[in-house]
Amino acid sequence: MKILLAGLLAFYSSLADAGDLFIRDAYIPPLPPVGKVYAAYMIISNKSERARTLVGVRAAAFTMAHVHESKIIDGVASMQSVKALEVPAGKSIAMMPGRIHVMLIKPTVDIAAHDTVILELMFADGEVVSVNAELGKIN
Repeated sequence: MKILLAGLLAFYSSLADAGDLFIRDAYIPPLPPVGKVYAAYMIISNKSERARTLVGVRAAAFTMAHVHESKIIDGVASMQSVKALEVPAGKSIAMMPGRIHVMLIKPTVDIAAHDTVILELMFADGEVVSVNAELGKIN
């Protein structure tokens, strides 16, 4: 029973439901011990009848947090900052390796595998949605 409860708690800790926005499967892959830049991934679903626009991310455990998109242009990999990420009405956006992600720069506290990092997703309408992302998890 304890294992089942622990598993359910871990599952639900990576979910956030804020009315018409639903964030799930939030995670931060592991890095080597000397790593200073992490990436967070998740799925943002918009259940409303209007588009929602992600305009920023905060993470108290890091000096900076930004939405980035990885691209390959003329055979050269690059990363570009995304100022606004639209989540169309009734659709989902998947942040995943090699595509859109949250770049987390320079931890402000010691973090280790299985720690939970709270990410605050800021939307253009002023709504802020908090989601827990587990460090070291791989989806």
